[in-house]
Amino acid sequence: MELGYLASDGSPVVVDTLGNRVLFSAYNLSETTRTFSFLGKPRPLETLGTARITVRLHRESYGRAGEVVFPPSDMRAYRTRTSHIFVGSTWRALHLLKGGRFATVQRPFGSSLPPITRQAGVTPPADGAPALVVIEDVSVKACRRTGSTVHLYATEQKEFTDFVLGKLSATIEFPSESAAKAFARDFPQVRDPASVDAGVTVDVDRSKKFVWSGKVLTAGAPYLATVAVLEGILLAAAFVARMQIVRFLAPISVGFLIAAVLFLPTYLIQFRREHVDLAAKFPRTYLERWGKDGAARAGAFYRELRELGIPLDPQAGDLSPLDGFLRSLPRGTYFRAFAMEAAAYVGEVTMDRVGRASPHEWRYDADHGDVVLIADAVDYWVAPLVAVAKVWQSKDARTLDAWSQEFADEFRTRLAFRELAGFEALGFLSQGWRGFDEAAKAFRAALDKAPATTHVLGEGLFRVRKARYGPFELRLVDAEAKRPTGVEWQPVIAIPLCPDAARPVRGRLEAPTPRSPAREDVAVVRIERTELEALGVQVANYPEVSASLTAGTSVELQLQAVADEARVVGPRMRDRFPEAKDHLTPMHPDSEGLPQSPYARALGRIVEVSELVNLYANASFWRIGLDVSAFRLDVVARKERCDGVPAVGHHLTATVWLVADFGVTPEAPSPYIR
Repeated sequence: MELGYLASDGSPVVVDTLGNRVLFSAYNLSETTRTFSFLGKPRPLETLGTARITVRLHRESYGRAGEVVFPPSDMRAYRTRTSHIFVGSTWRALHLLKGGRFATVQRPFGSSLPPITRQAGVTPPADGAPALVVIEDVSVKACRRTGSTVHLYATEQKEFTDFVLGKLSATIEFPSESAAKAFARDFPQVRDPASVDAGVTVDVDRSKKFVWSGKVLTAGAPYLATVAVLEGILLAAAFVARMQIVRFLAPISVGFLIAAVLFLPTYLIQFRREHVDLAAKFPRTYLERWGKDGAARAGAFYRELRELGIPLDPQAGDLSPLDGFLRSLPRGTYFRAFAMEAAAYVGEVTMDRVGRASPHEWRYDADHGDVVLIADAVDYWVAPLVAVAKVWQSKDARTLDAWSQEFADEFRTRLAFRELAGFEALGFLSQGWRGFDEAAKAFRAALDKAPATTHVLGEGLFRVRKARYGPFELRLVDAEAKRPTGVEWQPVIAIPLCPDAARPVRGRLEAPTPRSPAREDVAVVRIERTELEALGVQVANYPEVSASLTAGTSVELQLQAVADEARVVGPRMRDRFPEAKDHLTPMHPDSEGLPQSPYARALGRIVEVSELVNLYANASFWRIGLDVSAFRLDVVARKERCDGVPAVGHHLTATVWLVADFGVTPEAPSPYIR
């Protein structure tokens, strides 16, 4: 439920029960045409006749007598599809709401336009400007009818959001019992108003007590200084009473002093608990709550746009109709609640354009003071609300489609590098995501110059490019995708490698599960001489060989082991733990022993040591040859991640990432011929 008055152009100025005034140019009411328009789209007003309405604020319970905030006033009653609107009397009926005739009128929060300090027809209102009571049906919690009088128990919302400012009740006296009965039948009935309290949570402490703090003195310094000067003048006048000037100064200073004292309550009202609490909680509480179900709001917004006559096709993901609609709106109509819903839709369209599963969520970010769309897995966030605001308010040259596509491309690129551990371990992204943007530009420049091979996988066409950095390599797999502008390549996965450290081994794909249940590009292999443990190995050349990765197939691997962390163990330390056998075991097996990832733990005797350098970042590495129970494993480890200097005869324990190019060995034909 909202109270207010109509500006000269028909836009409502909402005056809340704390005295704040906000102009909503997004709405327009015309009794002449019987329409209540939203963003230029008129909706019919159904005339219900007349009624006498009184509104009360209940600071504690609906069951207790409330404070009259809108005195009994004869008004004209209308109904829309979602609300009831009462128009009549004059704006002076709002005199009980603190603010004053020339109070500043704010814009909706988030608007780039300045507050209105004086504008004819807005502040002050035009002579005879009608008062307004808007009762959204969803804000009504219960109703009680007594003859021709209806008592509504509703909530007051802040700027048409779900932020609840207080409990309001409206006593509506209809000219007949039948009219009251027809009005009340749309709302749940209640006998005891106090029973409604349990279903209402007010977001603001509506206490009128003062909160004393240093801010009282800081904010009131100019006011206090003025009072002090006036007092000084009076005191000085007392000492020079015989001087003629006192006849001039004294009356003036007394007048100012009286005015200052009368203004004191108006000044102090901002330090009431309810005002301080509102400033602390809005809009943050609303934004935090909105973020928890931001994704679900996109669907609701789609339906709302259809009602506004804006043709959207969620399947096509075309944002141009929304972009055109927002650009057509005057700057002053910016309405944050609607902009938030639009941002939700733009954000979800952007994630759909990514074209692959990417866990994301809407979240209030304290650093930016707003809701953003965050993908923690790739340490990336975007602010669709900023794009919507720029198009709506600034008429920015960049369209919503261009914005969405740009960030969808960035999401895809980051998703291709989402397995960050390998890039950090091999020196391509030593700072993790912090240095990703600059690194991505360098990678893109190198890959654009690299030759490409194409492969058909299922119904898709894939492209593979490789950029060499000395003994190291960055491999990028792209997928062909169709877009309205044509066909393009989109990144799918990037793989860092050290081909010079690869060692050929043979193995057999596990039967009946040749691939990890958690990752399609991780093969479950029993490698010769380590057959007791099934290992997860990432298939670096997956587009080329995926069709051949069937259970029981023999494979040849160019196996690489990249250490995330490594530690050199001297002979004496090794001898202290004879029960710890040399091993190569999967790190994340399921209940049946099948590996869920390409990571393993290794412990073996060092038989060879050499050095490598990644020319991309000039990072230095150890190449450490291990004997793991008669199985040769070459481990690549960054020197700063290796605890100790490796030496032949010592042991190395490490967590390693296993990756390999696979070669499928054709099975020998059966000697039996029919």
